[in-house]
Amino acid sequence: MEPLIAALGDSDATVRQEAAQELGEIGDRRAVEPLVRMLKDENNEVRWATVRALWRIKAPLAVEPFILALGDEDNRVRLDSCLARAGAGSAGGSGENSLGESCGGGEGGGGEDTEADE
Repeated sequence: MEPLIAALGDSDATVRQEAAQELGEIGDRRAVEPLVRMLKDENNEVRWATVRALWRIKAPLAVEPFILALGDEDNRVRLDSCLARAGAGSAGGSGENSLGESCGGGEGGGGEDTEADE
């Protein structure tokens, strides 16, 4: 797990994103604090992977960061933060649209798509 945590500091956004994803799959709560720091990453794909990783870990320490991530510029980060905060099933589950609407996101998760905002 330590090499994955170290990879969160890599200069390559793809490496950081993949490390966050792997840490989420492992599910070890020791990764929560390093992942919480990644919610401020400059890359929206990294932030999105980080929210999903924290969601998978289901760590109580992640509640406040999820609330802060509700203000993220990327609609996927906002939607998944809302879903995680609401305790909705597993990340990427089929309930995204109805829960997204209750999170103020509507069908597409709200706001403009910001995939190009890297």
